[in-house]
Amino acid sequence: MCRRGSLVAALVIFWTASVFAATPPAQINYQGVLRDAGDKPLTGTYDIAFSFWDAVSGGNEILDDAHLVSGTGGVAVTNGLFNIALGSGTLTDGPGTGTYTSLDQVFRDYPAVWLQVQIGSETLSPRTQVIAAAYALNATNLNGQPSSGYVDTSSTSQTKTGSLSFDNSVSGSTTAVTGKGGNLGGSFSNYTGAGQVSLASGDDGIVTSGTRYGLYSVGGTSYGVYAYSSAAGGTYSQGATFGVEAVGDSLGLQGYGTGSNSTGVFGSGSIDGVYGSSPNYGVAGNGTGTSGVGVAGSGPTGVTGNGTGTNSTGVSGTGTTDGVSGSGPTGVYGVCPGTAPLA
Repeated sequence: MCRRGSLVAALVIFWTASVFAATPPAQINYQGVLRDAGDKPLTGTYDIAFSFWDAVSGGNEILDDAHLVSGTGGVAVTNGLFNIALGSGTLTDGPGTGTYTSLDQVFRDYPAVWLQVQIGSETLSPRTQVIAAAYALNATNLNGQPSSGYVDTSSTSQTKTGSLSFDNSVSGSTTAVTGKGGNLGGSFSNYTGAGQVSLASGDDGIVTSGTRYGLYSVGGTSYGVYAYSSAAGGTYSQGATFGVEAVGDSLGLQGYGTGSNSTGVFGSGSIDGVYGSSPNYGVAGNGTGTSGVGVAGSGPTGVTGNGTGTNSTGVSGTGTTDGVSGSGPTGVYGVCPGTAPLA
């Protein structure tokens, strides 16, 4: 018996009752007409297999969807008409490249797909190309932008051109951005590369460099810069002008180093290795471990501290080896109101 099949267009309407997008089923509505060799419509239940290919002839079979009486059930035909949901039968991965278990995977990976219909042992020809409904042609865009314009959650490296802002300004212990890398948590620089900072770089918390300041910070009511390390240096920075510069209402710069050979604060610069200014302590460092150094600096002026308040301290250091260590034409320089500079 020779059978003829034809595809009848179907109108599909999607309606959402909430702002949350529902995941659609991985199925396609298919309607057809089945007639015999004499062009008479058929009635009965038939074994029909729908297969998806990557070419109009030959090519590779991607996925097979079998609707068999002995399996998920045959296709009911009444007066030649039948309706079936493709993707709802017994799905079998084709011998082509890749592994496919559902229709959404097929249309995700193949831009052109052809449908082949087999009724019993008879294969209808030619194959029919599966084409999109009118508005589905816009599925590759979101809000008018292509998928390449969005950052996704895959493990693939991605680059976004233009500014990117994060705002998680809600109460409680929340984090706007969390980064984790094999050897580097995050890296930032200006467009010329003159100022750079690396976060969670190897065993270091913050690594900075700049053609003017290695590290510059202004604190409100407490610290300009506060750093703590149990192994090496609390704060270390190198810059073309100042290694570390900090201004704070309480402490300009304070660092702790508790491990062996540790340094509370260390900076290297072409003018000042370490510079701090505050009404209380300009620079304060504490190196409590074996051979610890409270504050160390290298430059024409190794360490500069400016205590601007009454009874303030320009530079203060506590260490098991050196409280304050400075290297340069002026090793350590401190200023307090009403006193002469120390050099």
